[in-house]
Amino acid sequence: MKLTVADLKSLKALLRYARELIDDAANTSRAADDTARHIRLRSLSRQVDDELDSLAQSLAAVERAAKS
Repeated sequence: MKLTVADLKSLKALLRYARELIDDAANTSRAADDTARHIRLRSLSRQVDDELDSLAQSLAAVERAAKS
């Protein structure tokens, strides 16, 4: 399956939205003194950030290749 630049940009937007939802849930769990859940959600948020970084690198490479 080949992904287009538009597909990658859509995926990037979805991951950003997912991270926002995760961060909101983490903040809610922190306010509710659910420390274990807060820690798990923060870890998940960092994983999403890592995926976003990887995706951004892939997207930049695809865009450079398209210009060549």
